[in-house]
Amino acid sequence: MRILYLASFPADGRTVGGIETYGRELMRATASRGHEIACVDLYGPDIMKSLTVSDRIPRVRWSNRYYWWRGMSIQDYRYHNAVRRRSRMTIRRFAPDVIHCLHCYLGAAVADGGPPYVATCYGLEVVDVPPIRQVLQRAALIHSISDFTRARAEQVVRNGRHRVLSWGITAVRCPDAASTPTFDLITVGRVVRRKNIDTVLRALRSVPHVRYAVVGDGPELPSLRQFAAEYKMTNVEFFGAVSDEQKRELLSRSRLFVMCPRSDNDDVEGLGLVYYEAHGAGLPVIAARAGGAAEAVGDGGLLVADSSSEAEVLDAITTALRADVYARLCAAVAKRQNTHSWTRFIDGFEQLYSDAKRAARVAQS
Repeated sequence: MRILYLASFPADGRTVGGIETYGRELMRATASRGHEIACVDLYGPDIMKSLTVSDRIPRVRWSNRYYWWRGMSIQDYRYHNAVRRRSRMTIRRFAPDVIHCLHCYLGAAVADGGPPYVATCYGLEVVDVPPIRQVLQRAALIHSISDFTRARAEQVVRNGRHRVLSWGITAVRCPDAASTPTFDLITVGRVVRRKNIDTVLRALRSVPHVRYAVVGDGPELPSLRQFAAEYKMTNVEFFGAVSDEQKRELLSRSRLFVMCPRSDNDDVEGLGLVYYEAHGAGLPVIAARAGGAAEAVGDGGLLVADSSSEAEVLDAITTALRADVYARLCAAVAKRQNTHSWTRFIDGFEQLYSDAKRAARVAQS
């Protein structure tokens, strides 16, 4: 199958995040299955540096428009013109069987019709505005990374073309019950306020025997280090940014993964790929009951209802570390490594692309 990916991130890895990881790993996996793939990089800053004269001319295309004067706070007609120009050239040259639009803001790339396309939705970016509504209405299938996200997408377009494919687990080790891990808890991720690591630190002040590793860099790291120093929390170790190999090694030396992010109407985890990574390392997870995190964790961890509550976070930690609960959670994680494996995830996408082609043929008949 010939699959064209439309990406909102640069190909050289300059940007790193959940959406970027999702797209890059998906493309790598489908190529490894023998599919012929191509990608159009539609990263905003790069596009805006390479505008042509034609891109700078507004188009009023009433029959098939892909941007609107209303709602210009989330769009720039020059960007949309350039997206359409760059994508159209590749579509004609590559002649894909199916197009995967990896972000619902890239509707200009598929505005002229052509091959069937799948549109992916992640979370809070899915809002009911004309550009997003149009790209979802015209998609052969609408892909959401969680049921939480699917519910948001269905508020924009309600039809029978919604599908949910979350993420796959790649098992890297089986936990050894006889080993003695270095850390009881580990958090891996961008150290920003939303990750709520400060609440975990406050919760751990009363349990100095619980050893905690914080892995990652970000604007909140200095204040977290200062907090731990002020309270003489020698049970907490900050590693900053590490390599993938070091990250895997630290996960293998830990018992539980914890990330209970804050959530509000403007920022929430649509899924949380890092939870799948933790499960791949055999670690049960402590997360917040918000967004798509509950779907990512499944029965392989415990969920906190109020992530701002130090008491609730501490209770979840101490409960999960109890021998009987920990054994049950580890067994659930081992089972989840099979039921949510990476192989099954990619199988699901191959089926999704086939279904998109079939749906387009049915619509044309």
